[in-house]
Amino acid sequence: MLNYLSVSHGSTCTEGPQQFPAVQIDAGQGNVVMTDSNNYAYFLIGSQWYKMGSLTLKHVSVGPAGIWGVDLNNRVYKYVAGSFVFANGELYHRLNTVDGWIQVDGLAVMVEIGTDGSVFVVTRGGEVFQRQGIDSSTPQGTSWTQIPMTSRISHVSYDCGNLWVVTDYGTILKCLY
Repeated sequence: MLNYLSVSHGSTCTEGPQQFPAVQIDAGQGNVVMTDSNNYAYFLIGSQWYKMGSLTLKHVSVGPAGIWGVDLNNRVYKYVAGSFVFANGELYHRLNTVDGWIQVDGLAVMVEIGTDGSVFVVTRGGEVFQRQGIDSSTPQGTSWTQIPMTSRISHVSYDCGNLWVVTDYGTILKCLY
């Protein structure tokens, strides 16, 4: 068993089920989805990845609202009854531009919000940080804490106590956190 994360930090990572090379991974409500270097989406059942149709996607996400994806032309899709259907870009645009955003310190290439409200980011340098101090009076939190990793990270997703990680080499790690 490979150990990829400092045990003294309270986490242990082992290789998860592989669909090599993974590019992006997301976990929500006990489900895990990913995209590979050919831009195909996969869904994890047990220890086996299953391809989700032939639509090519650069990003796929799973959560309380179901499974959604973004294709290579930035069009948004929702997975419905075993296939992807086009989601109205105008509606998505309006939802994405509502006022009320609070800028948070730091720079990142991706952000992940777990189903328990945990917030993680990946930096351009492949480092992972978790936001601290998030509560009802300070919803944006107060500081970042780095999570030490032994290699550069390209993507993370958090659900049910597991931090799912994709390394720059395309290896999937499942970190108990």
